[in-house]
Amino acid sequence: MANPLDNPLAPIITNAGNAAIIESLQEGGTINITQVALGDGKDSGDGKGNDGYVASESISELAGEKQRVDVTDITVLEHDQLRITAIFSGEEEYWVREVGFYLDDNQTLFAIYVSEPGTALAYKSKDFDLSIEFDLSLGVMSTETVTVEGKPEFKLTLNSYSLNGVDKDGQPGPEHAIYVDQDGKTGIGTTAPAAGLDVVGTVHGTEKATVDGQLLVKGRLGVGTDDPQAPLQVAGFLQAESLSVTSDATFSGDLDIQGTDDEGADAKTIISGNLTVEQTVVSVNTLSESDVRFGNEDGDIVRIAGVIRSGSSDAPVQINAPVQTAGALVAGGAITADTLDVEEDIRAEGAIRAESVTIE
Repeated sequence: MANPLDNPLAPIITNAGNAAIIESLQEGGTINITQVALGDGKDSGDGKGNDGYVASESISELAGEKQRVDVTDITVLEHDQLRITAIFSGEEEYWVREVGFYLDDNQTLFAIYVSEPGTALAYKSKDFDLSIEFDLSLGVMSTETVTVEGKPEFKLTLNSYSLNGVDKDGQPGPEHAIYVDQDGKTGIGTTAPAAGLDVVGTVHGTEKATVDGQLLVKGRLGVGTDDPQAPLQVAGFLQAESLSVTSDATFSGDLDIQGTDDEGADAKTIISGNLTVEQTVVSVNTLSESDVRFGNEDGDIVRIAGVIRSGSSDAPVQINAPVQTAGALVAGGAITADTLDVEEDIRAEGAIRAESVTIE
């Protein structure tokens, strides 16, 4: 057995390997690397080896795989490094210019090492076994959580994992751009996620966002505006089948309430507190022929500090309850009431009809 390599290899983890790590965290926190593959790279034929072939995270397979064997041995080096050994034997002969490390599905290339252009790592001869060692840097993963379940397979249990950022030119960006802890919580811009997804910064999306559970916003929420001045500010039209407001609400535009209740009548608007209108005119029933009702029970009192006026002769003001006024009662037409109690003048252009009239 021979080992022509003086220094162990230090491969890079591929994008597929990073994805496997994140998935393993979400599903239980384990990954299995079971096989090592050797290849001759992309030989241009001029004897200079793998010209133009540079290892990167995006590689998903060896360029020229020649042989694949099971992992032989694993050694823990430091707190964040493992050394994995594999032995290649058989009749195959080739120059070794690339090494790949595969997961237990025999398809996912977890990590890769490629020799410098124009060089080779070793030569695999049919007369000798070739022993290859590589050092895998675990980064934020700790070897304290590594357990060897048997040879040649080993299980790697992860505490957490993070991915560094990359800018638009492909250059390294901020560290820990995406972080996943042992509970499967993902942090963007933070290494201490407090929820399934914890984002520090601005979230921007171009498609729909669906929330099946509760949506909790501790700050201000703006719809149609990027500068909300209230806990909830909607710039534009707000449509809702049911709207419950338990504190003060301000509407700067029109408030249009439509619909039907259980009996098919006009929809009910229930105001348990005060309704204040700061505009000069309040228009009701301008779009449909329906009643405006105040009060729901016998004895309900409706107090109006201003003037009640109907602008249509076909739609007089009708009050089906005793009328009591502390000021003058002025009507452009007839006044009809079951009980009429007026403390000041009564002025009517038409007849006054009442079963009982009290004028003080």
